[in-house]
Amino acid sequence: MSAIITVENLGKKQTLRHQRREEYTALRDVIAESVKGAGCRVASLFIPSAGRSCSSGATQ
Repeated sequence: MSAIITVENLGKKQTLRHQRREEYTALRDVIAESVKGAGCRVASLFIPSAGRSCSSGATQ
């Protein structure tokens, strides 16, 4: 009787817990982005060029 299932080059890939990248957004990041957006909107009222620098991601 011959083998019905044949497997070659079988291996495992394991990820260690401390090497995994966590996929979450911290509350501090959400708050920081909100404050940054509000600051850019206020600055753009007084300085017309401020709106362009905030939307492009440039830091002052």
